[in-house]
Order: sequence, then C-alpha cells, then structure tokens
Amino acid sequence: MNLKHLTDKTLLTDTLILVRREKETSFEILHHLLEIERRKLFVELKCSSLFDYCIRVLGYSEGAAQRRISSARLMGKSEEVEKALVAGEVNLTQLSIMGSIKKEKPETLIKDLLKIAKESGSAKKFQEEMKKTKKEEVVSIKVDLSPEEAEELDSLKRELNLSDKELLMELIRFKKKSLEKTKYHQTDKPKAHKNQETKTIPTQVKREVYERSQRKCEKCHSQYRLEIHHLKPQSHGGVHEKNNLKLLCYNCHRRESLCQGFVVPSKPTAAAAVLRKN
Repeated sequence: MNLKHLTDKTLLTDTLILVRREKETSFEILHHLLEIERRKLFVELKCSSLFDYCIRVLGYSEGAAQRRISSARLMGKSEEVEKALVAGEVNLTQLSIMGSIKKEKPETLIKDLLKIAKESGSAKKFQEEMKKTKKEEVVSIKVDLSPEEAEELDSLKRELNLSDKELLMELIRFKKKSLEKTKYHQTDKPKAHKNQETKTIPTQVKREVYERSQRKCEKCHSQYRLEIHHLKPQSHGGVHEKNNLKLLCYNCHRRESLCQGFVVPSKPTAAAAVLRKN
C-alpha cells in the first residue's frame, strides 16, 4: 500500500479513524469469543478448545489468544470491565493479568484492580503495582524438561486452555483428593441399593464404545475428558445400546447437548479430565 500521495493532515486523520475502528473491532471480537465459547462452536471446526480455535482458525499467537480469552471472560463477569475497556482506560494485557487472579469475591477484586490499572497506565507499571499488592510470598519452581516432554506439556496446556501454574495446581489438587480417597476409602458416588434401578451404562457396552472409537472423540478426535453421549436421550426413551451411544470429548458433548436443547454445567475440573482413566 502506497500512502505517499496523502497529505500530512489526511494521514493523521485517517490513522486516528483506523485506531478508533480497531478498538471497536477488538471489543466486538471479545463478545464474539464469549458467545462462541458459550455455544462450544469451536468443536464444529474440530478444535479442542477456544484457545485452540483462536490459534488454528483465527491465526492468533498463543500470547494474543490467551490475552483475548482472559479479557473476554473477565468482561463477561463484570460490566465495569466492559465500560473501562470501551473508554480506553484499560487494555487487553492488563485485563489478561487481572483474569489470571482468582478470589472468592471477584466483583470486589475486579473493581480494585481496575482502579490500579487506570492509575498505573502501562501494563508494565500495572504488573509492578500488582506485585506490591500481593501479601503472600511467591515461590519460583524450575523444571528441566527434554524437548519431547516440553512439547507434550505445551500440547496439554493448549488443549486444556491452562497456564503452567493453573495446570500444576489442578494436578496437585486432583492427586491430593485421590490420595485422600485411597486413605479413607472415600467415593464420589453413594452406594446403590441392590433393588434400585441404575442408569449407569453397562461396563461391557462402555468398553465396546471406547474400542470402536479408539479412545478418541468421534467428532474432533480429542482425548480430553471423554464422555459417552446418548444419540437419543434417556429422558426421551434412549437405551444403553452401542448404536445409540457415541464417545465425545467434554466440549463436543456439551455442544451436542446444547443442540438437543439441554442446559449444560460449567467448566470441569481440568486435572480430573487429564488423569481420569476410563
């Protein structure tokens, strides 16, 4: 593109218009990403997560994808964030930093962080101010990985849409819970009475469904939190037969359920998705 023919005034004016348009477009993109995640539409394009969709389909880098996803989710939790973003008082980098912080009362915390973000201005100063507000000590952990192990870790992070810290903490919590169950013989499911009818799919049928699909989602081929889906819902008379069952990952299963008109629960525990053996 050759802009040499533009006058100085026109060049400056056009640039200002383009920047304003860019801000409006960025804001609209965040809303679109939120709705795509709500509908789990990324599974229709054989993407394992919204993060995977942003990278493979939209062409964002990993950092750019994470900033937009974190900002969109935070914006969905607070109108204050949306107003601040529209007014240009905060940027995506600041919002992504805020989105990585999880507290019991996010609405109160978000207002405090927005105030710090507005006063600090740049993302670098905001990070410095964030460090000052943290009372707890931070411990750094260094792990040496081979190229193959690092590649496997990155692949898992992309599939679960988690940072290094989030993935580590999820795994720790899951393992701790698993050890407690083993020690105290705990179980998540109450014991059923002998005469009580069960809605559980027979083990043999489960095994056949898993073998048929080669332990992969039959829609996107992901191995993330595999679940068995009823083509004809049980509430509509569906039975536990192989031709009525399909193995899907968590996201594809939620997408299928949404298409069938069901209300689905929120995000699962990521560590359980990784470690659970079917």
